[in-house]
Parts: sequence; structure tokens; C-alpha cells
Amino acid sequence: MIIGLDVNHPGFREVVPISIAAAAGTYDPQLTQYISTARIQKLDRTEMIHHLDEMIKELLAHYYHHNDKQFPEHLIIFRDGVSEGQFDTVTKEEIPLIRKAIDEKITRKTGKQVSLTLIIVQKRHHTRFISTQGGHGPKRSSHNVPSGTVVDNSIVDPKYDSFYVNSH
Repeated sequence: MIIGLDVNHPGFREVVPISIAAAAGTYDPQLTQYISTARIQKLDRTEMIHHLDEMIKELLAHYYHHNDKQFPEHLIIFRDGVSEGQFDTVTKEEIPLIRKAIDEKITRKTGKQVSLTLIIVQKRHHTRFISTQGGHGPKRSSHNVPSGTVVDNSIVDPKYDSFYVNSH
């Protein structure tokens, strides 16, 4: 099962200053059908998801209902909107909520352990990569690195399994 998580914050001029946490999870073997759920955050402009365990349990229940009363064996979670300074908070607050949901919904009922992979996605960073050789793109004059370039050593944080992917 693949799950995506994010929090949407209101603009500073919005009349109703509430943030909305949302989750979307796949429930079919091809990973093409998904269900979503959302919650109002307790505090506005807070990035940590407060009712994450409830949201995960809701997604797992939908998966169970559509897969002959079977739960997923592995959860891959993509978490957006978290800065580097919040990585430890995700580790201390959100991962325990995810594990709590797995334990209450799956482990206690079936005795099965579910593996978990959490990937924090960051899009709006100011890291730029250039090719010193050039010759990429249709005009062969671009100094952009080729699509699909992965940078996973030398400049990444050694504390986490960090990497950059150049998608285009």
C-alpha cells in the first residue's frame, strides 16, 4: 500500500485560518485506485498531522474491505511539506502514530507485522546541479544534469538516507 500525506495551510489573508491534513492511499494490487481522507488540524499552520493514526486506520480499513479481508504487508508512505528541521519531530510524533494505527488495526487482530517505509519528499529546495560537460537536451547546449540523475552521497545528510532525484 502506498500512502501520501500532506498538510494544506490557508493563505495569510484567508478569513478562516485553519489547516487541513490529508492522506491518500492505494488499495488495489496495481496501485492505481486510491481512497482519501482529511482532517482539520488542531492548530493552524502546524505541519505535524495530529490525527494521523485515525487517518491511517481509515485507509487500512478500506484496503481490508477491498482485498478479501487481507491487510497490506508493507506500507510505503510519502510525506510532503516537512523541512529538515522537522525530521526529528516526524520521527518522534508521526511515526509512533502510524505504528499505533498498524498495531491497532492489523497486528493485534492478525498477529502479522507490517513493514513501514517513510519517505519525506521536499520539492522547493534551492539545491541546483549542473553538468560541467554540457551536451544534454535537444540542443545539446544545456548544462542541466540528465533526467533521472540521483545524487546520494557527498553532499547529503549522513544522519538520514537522503538523496536528490532530478526528474526533468
